[in-house]
Amino acid sequence: MNQKKILFLGIIILLATSCSKYDDNTGLNLQSKNKRLLGEWELVYFKKNYANGIEETLENGIYNNSNANIQSGYTYTQTIIFNENGYFQSERILEVFSDTALLANTWSWMDGTSKKEMIRINANNALGPTDTYIIKKLTKSELTLEFDYSYNYNSTTQTGLKGEFKFKKK
Repeated sequence: MNQKKILFLGIIILLATSCSKYDDNTGLNLQSKNKRLLGEWELVYFKKNYANGIEETLENGIYNNSNANIQSGYTYTQTIIFNENGYFQSERILEVFSDTALLANTWSWMDGTSKKEMIRINANNALGPTDTYIIKKLTKSELTLEFDYSYNYNSTTQTGLKGEFKFKKK
């Protein structure tokens, strides 16, 4: 009888750890998605690819842009705080320009309360020109957001922007 219980428990654990809704999640998360999302997150990486071939990146706290007309190589930090009441705060610091941007607005799950695979951040460009993100990974210490967004540039006829953001919980 004990062997059946152990086998049953093993099958349950195997199924639970292999059925994450997020592509990049591994393992079993016992906290709810809301609980994992809430709190302060530090942006540790981003990559934005524009249809016109321009690429923006943030790695190791340094911002780079493939457009030779845009200054690169400077320190860039950003944090975002998701609050339980549906509000968030974001702070972005660009040291080279002595620029600090503070934003506050609302966030919500885009696809209802059961799936929670997409999030809407109503912030007028808190992270970029879109406000809807696909959650690729959400653990108690890591958050990865992906977006694929098309819009018209004011100065050209090219459209399109896609990329990802990676955060670590503070």
